[in-house]
Amino acid sequence: MADWHIGQEIVCVDTNWVHGFVRIAPMKGSIYTIEHILSDGDPNGIAFHLNEIQSVNAWYSFHFRPVKKTKTDISTFTSLLTPASKSKPKQRVLEDA
Repeated sequence: MADWHIGQEIVCVDTNWVHGFVRIAPMKGSIYTIEHILSDGDPNGIAFHLNEIQSVNAWYSFHFRPVKKTKTDISTFTSLLTPASKSKPKQRVLEDA
């Protein structure tokens, strides 16, 4: 179970919404920020209001996962500064159809 907190970035992983009258809903793969957390004491009953969607609807936590923050390694960028070799670039030869 994830530890949810207000201001946390979460990503939508499931869009099987049970609400029949929802006009605006989170989209799969989109990132949202938790504005309010609602709970009835049951871990499966945790729901969120999202900063990015102004709606009376609350969205159950099982539709989301926390955004995974990854550290960027500077070597990725410094390798871009290394001069390219002057050898002829490799080419792929396409055959006529």
